Amino acid sequence: MDWGVQEKLKQKMGELKQKGDAAFVQSSGDDLTMWAWMDSKVVMCISNVHQPCLVTTLCHTKGRAVPWSDPCPLPMHKYNMWMGAINDLDRLMSFHSTKLC
Repeated sequence: MDWGVQEKLKQKMGELKQKGDAAFVQSSGDDLTMWAWMDSKVVMCISNVHQPCLVTTLCHTKGRAVPWSDPCPLPMHKYNMWMGAINDLDRLMSFHSTKLC
């Protein structure tokens, strides 16, 4: 890994001022991308799978697509999407659990 990307990301983190601001840097040799994203606090992520792009979740109401969230990096969007499903599963299992003898 090109360790210079950490310093580049630290410099860009100073530019994050409001919710939804994002910065990313890519490592030159090994397809790693590091993100810093401003939510209520700065959130950092590293991935070798996701491309550097921002996504917005849309909510469809009355036949119109309305932005439901601030733009966020793709890995954070995927994390939030899957963690919500895991939390729902945990909640349902707590209501419907059976004890094995």
